[in-house]
Amino acid sequence: MAMDRLLVPLRILFLVLAWAVDGQAEQGGFAGFPGFIPPQLGAGFFPGAGGAQEFPPLIPEITIPIPKIPEIPSIPQIPRIPEIPIVPKVPPKEVPVVPEVPKVPEVPVIPEVPKVPEVPKVPAVPIIPKVPEVPPEIPTVPEIPPKVPEVPKVPEVPVPKVPEYPVVPEIPSKQPVPEVPKVPEYPVVPEIPPKQPVPEVPKVPEYPVVPEIPPKQPVPEVPKVPEYPVVPKEQVPKFPAIPGLLPGGMIPRPGVGGFPFPAGRGFPFPGGRPFPFPGGATSAEMGVAVLRPGFYKEKCPAAESIVKKVLQQAVEKDSRTAANILRLQFHDCFVLGCDASILLDDTHTFKGEKTANPNRNSARGFEVIDEIKAALEKECEGVVSCADVLAIAARDSVVLTGGPSWEVHLGRRDSLTASRSLANRDIPPPNSTLPQLIAAFAKKGLSIVDLVALTGSHTIGVSRCASFRQRLYNFAGTRRPDPSIDPALLRSLEHICPPKGNAQETTPLDIVTPTKFDNHFFVDLELHKGVLTSDQVLFAPYAPTSALVTAFAYDQAKFFQEFVASMVRMAAIKPLLGSEGQIRKECRFVNHKY
Repeated sequence: MAMDRLLVPLRILFLVLAWAVDGQAEQGGFAGFPGFIPPQLGAGFFPGAGGAQEFPPLIPEITIPIPKIPEIPSIPQIPRIPEIPIVPKVPPKEVPVVPEVPKVPEVPVIPEVPKVPEVPKVPAVPIIPKVPEVPPEIPTVPEIPPKVPEVPKVPEVPVPKVPEYPVVPEIPSKQPVPEVPKVPEYPVVPEIPPKQPVPEVPKVPEYPVVPEIPPKQPVPEVPKVPEYPVVPKEQVPKFPAIPGLLPGGMIPRPGVGGFPFPAGRGFPFPGGRPFPFPGGATSAEMGVAVLRPGFYKEKCPAAESIVKKVLQQAVEKDSRTAANILRLQFHDCFVLGCDASILLDDTHTFKGEKTANPNRNSARGFEVIDEIKAALEKECEGVVSCADVLAIAARDSVVLTGGPSWEVHLGRRDSLTASRSLANRDIPPPNSTLPQLIAAFAKKGLSIVDLVALTGSHTIGVSRCASFRQRLYNFAGTRRPDPSIDPALLRSLEHICPPKGNAQETTPLDIVTPTKFDNHFFVDLELHKGVLTSDQVLFAPYAPTSALVTAFAYDQAKFFQEFVASMVRMAAIKPLLGSEGQIRKECRFVNHKY
C-alpha cells in the first residue's frame, strides 16, 4: 500500500512532462511554456522541431512495473442467525372474580361479669366432747388421739365381817339386866396410797357457743382435721411444773383473784390487786411511783398524739415498721425489764443489746423511735421517757394495722445501761421447743395464755431464712425437713430459701394476711403452715396450748381480748419508777455521753 502511494505522483509527473515536450516540439517550445525552448534550438535539438528528422525522445520511455496489489482476502461470511420464531401472544387467562365476602357483623361487647365475692372460710368448729358427770377416768383432751393412761384402781382392802351376836331375850324388870358384852374395836385400816400419783384432771376449756346458721344459707363444709402421727408414750414431752399456775397452765386475770406475779415492780389494775413491788411494798406505799394511764396529761398532754402522728407517717412509707416496733417492745421487756435498754448504742464501756444474737441484723425501727423522741423534745423537753415511747408506739402499731386498742399505763423511766449477755439468754430463739417457751415466759411472770396471745403478734411479722432454714433441710439433725410442715408451704419456703442462698431473705409469718393484724395466724398453725418452729409447737400433739390456738383461730374477738391483757402485763415487767434511771434526751445514749 505504501508503494502505491509513491507511484501515483510519479505517474502524474511523467505524464505532465511528456505532454509538455510534445506540445513544445510542435510550437517551438513547451506547450505549457511558450518560448521556453528557443526556436533556433528547436531544429535538430528536438526531433521534429523545424526539421523533418525526428530525434529519439529525450526521455526514454520508462516502464515502471506496478506491483500487483494483493487481493484482499474475502471476509468469511457470517452465518445467518436463525430467526427466532415469534411466539404468539397468549391471551391472559381470565381469573374468576371472587365474590366479596360479606362483612362479619361486630360482636357486641359483653359487659364484664362482676366477680363473685369469695365466701369467707368458716373456721373449723371444734367438737366439744361430752364430759360425763362422774368421770371414771381422766377425760380425753379434744383432738388428741391417744387416751390418757388410766389411773390404776386402788385395790379393795377386805374388811373383816363383824360377828352377829345372838339377840338377848327380854329380861323381866325384876331381874337384873345382864351386861351386854362390848363389841371389840377393830383397827382402822390405813388408806393405801396408789403406786402412781393420780394426775389432776385438767380443766376442759369453755368453747364459745356456735351461732346457729340460718336455714337458707348453705352450711359450710368443715375442713378436715389433719391426722397427727401417734407419738409413743415414752416420747411425750414432759412440761416443767410452773409454780403459781392453775390447772391447765392458767393464771387468774387481774380483778379475778389477784395477779400472782413474782417479786418485781408493777402497777395496780382497776378493780384488782396491785402488783407486788420489791421488798413487799405495794403501789400505795410507793406513792406517785406507779404506772397509770394519763401520766403525761399535765406535763405533756399531746404526747400520745405526737407518737401516733409520726408513727403513722412511717407505716405509710413502709408497712413493716409496725411489726418492727412491736418486736422492739417485746425484746426490750424480756431483758432487764421495760426500760428502753434495747435502744442504747454500743459504747467503749459496754456492749448493748442491739448486737445480741436475737437482735443482730433483725431488730429495726430505731430511726422511727428517734424521730418520735425528737418531736416530743420540741413539744415538751425532758418529760416523756424512751421506755414510754416504745409502749405507746407498740400499741399504735397494732391499731394502725387493724388490731385492737387499749389504754397504755405510763410512767416508766429509762435505764443507764444494757446487757448483751442477758439478751442472748432471755429472748427465746426461733427454734425453741414448747417447754423452753413456757419456762422463758414463766420466768418473766407470764402464763401459757400470755405465751399464745403474744405470739399472735406474728400475724404482721416477717422472718429471715436464717431463722427457719434448719427446719427445711436438717430438722433435729435428721437431714430431712420437719415432718409436721405443710408440703405446699415447704416447697414455697425451699424456693425462697435454698440450702446455700441468702440468709437475709425474708418471708411473712402469716402467709394470707401478712400486713393485717388478725387471727389468721392461728388458722395457719392449725393447717400446719407455721413458718417458725417456735410458732408451730403451739399446735402439736399433747401440747397444752393447742386448745388456745383453736379458740383464737375460731374467735378473733377472744384473741384480741387476751392479746390486750397480755400486752399490758408484759409492759409492766420491772419498769424503772420514781427517781430510778433517767429521762433520756436521745434514746440512743444516756444523758452524759461517753
